[in-house]
Amino acid sequence: MILETADELVVSDWKTSRARHSQDQVEDSAEQLLLYSELAKDFAPGKRIKLEFAVLTKTKEVQIDVHVVRSDGVCIDRTQRIVERVGRAIDGEVFYPAPSTMNCSGCPFRNPCQKWPG
Repeated sequence: MILETADELVVSDWKTSRARHSQDQVEDSAEQLLLYSELAKDFAPGKRIKLEFAVLTKTKEVQIDVHVVRSDGVCIDRTQRIVERVGRAIDGEVFYPAPSTMNCSGCPFRNPCQKWPG
């Protein structure tokens, strides 16, 4: 979700979870949100960008926790380089199996993954 206020552009990534997120989980998930911030810069030039996760915890008592993520140029650069390398590997038809019951049925690389000889 992107919300523009008078002072800033708020980029909020909504998640659901069975348990509350720890700070480590927030930091481990931050890379995707940091990339969103790079894309969002064009929406509101000159405005500060605020990044946050809103985590809806699906327990007996539903809770929503908001975790602010600090922008980190080093992490953004690292994540961009990872994405570029993965993109080059895909273009070069380099596939490493990553089977997942959640994702395989809709994955466009399902057949190469299943045929990979190891």
